[in-house]
Amino acid sequence: MTGTVFQIGTGLAPLTILNGEDEGQIRIAGELEEQIRWLSGVVIKACGELASGLGLEKIITAESFQVQSVDGMPAYLGVLRHKEGHWELASSSQHAATSILLSGVPGQLRRAQGSVVWVAGEWSGEIFSIRSFGLKPEASPK
Repeated sequence: MTGTVFQIGTGLAPLTILNGEDEGQIRIAGELEEQIRWLSGVVIKACGELASGLGLEKIITAESFQVQSVDGMPAYLGVLRHKEGHWELASSSQHAATSILLSGVPGQLRRAQGSVVWVAGEWSGEIFSIRSFGLKPEASPK
């Protein structure tokens, strides 16, 4: 299922919702819910078991997910690293570990080196130019 992530509520029991392109709103459950929740506003593809909840509620127990886009721009999730004078986003999937060379890394993002972040932007050859980014809450620089 593909859709935009958003959070309903705060405090002890917020809900994580995937606003599906065709399926409508689907509540995300399972071990990955917390990892997905901070991606509010990001379009992801979530894979897992779909079930029905109370009433008309649909629930997906997410077994995996992949960041797709932000504001219509391609987006990626990974660990920000500075290696050999270059910035890169390192991700590891079930299939392979990959790195994306980055340009236009703003200061606030640089201070989050070693943290999980998402970046959105555009490709220029083999380098990804950052136009927008998101920091996992505990990774936000002080």
